[in-house]
Amino acid sequence: WWEEAKRRPDEVLILFYEDALTNLTDTVVKAAEFLGESTDPDVVELIRYKSTMEYMKSEKEKFDPPLCSMPAWMRPKGGTMVNKGKAGAGKKKASQELQEAMRKYVRESLSGTDFPLDRFHSLS
Repeated sequence: WWEEAKRRPDEVLILFYEDALTNLTDTVVKAAEFLGESTDPDVVELIRYKSTMEYMKSEKEKFDPPLCSMPAWMRPKGGTMVNKGKAGAGKKKASQELQEAMRKYVRESLSGTDFPLDRFHSLS
């Protein structure tokens, strides 16, 4: 997708989760501008609020797919898809071996591109 975003910047927008955690308002504005939607401050604030963990946890049943649509092994423990809203949680769930295999795959897949691997300490 990184290369596609450069080839077709009007069709592919790359957003980083870490940026949304740092400044959700800027991320909402970028997405709205990309989609040609309103960046009216009241609209942006409503979207920003509805994108917060506070809101999503209070409305968690709206974000969960019907349990009948998921195999038992995929169903979230604790009954919700809404996670903690922090970067890096996957490191606690994936084995070291799996993490290294993923790092290797990403490094190889993105070699020769200008993807900012240095943004992700574990990948560079």
